[in-house]
Amino acid sequence: MKENAKSILGMYSDSKSLGKTKTEKKMPLMATYEQRYKGMAKTFTEPVPTPTLEEKIKARTIVPEKPKKQSRIPVTIGGNRYLLGTDENMSEIRIHRIATLANNMLEEAKSTNPGLTNSKTAILALIDLCDMYITLQDNNSNMKTDLMYLQQQDFLNKSSKVVEPTPMEKLADEGKEKKNDK
Repeated sequence: MKENAKSILGMYSDSKSLGKTKTEKKMPLMATYEQRYKGMAKTFTEPVPTPTLEEKIKARTIVPEKPKKQSRIPVTIGGNRYLLGTDENMSEIRIHRIATLANNMLEEAKSTNPGLTNSKTAILALIDLCDMYITLQDNNSNMKTDLMYLQQQDFLNKSSKVVEPTPMEKLADEGKEKKNDK
């Protein structure tokens, strides 16, 4: 276990370091929430334009901006303490909500399958979350389809309504009828 304590995963999984505050400060961030999910959203939603040679050269000469102020928030998930990183855009309350949800999912999976190891329990909790995610995606898709159908029906109802002619149009129609009768 001492060899593992020197690695990054060992620092997070070593139960001896749970109560020590000095080791909390030395623990590196695993990954911030923003890094994981905002990056994924960009890959699925925005096509990446191919930079020109001039843009590549210009990018090399630009001095990068200072990183935003980050803070580390200690949370406990499944009996293990983690330091989750956040910046100015992510609130501490949101990080705690995420950690609480993850902890609840792990506890639920552990209570239904008490004989499993922690890693297998985590996989079961992940499968449950993926199932919930796919269900929500399907519901969202169905709601979008229903909304499009209702919008189309509303448009058709508006366009098929008989518009009553204005008084001027009535007079013009009466004048045409009189000319046709003569």
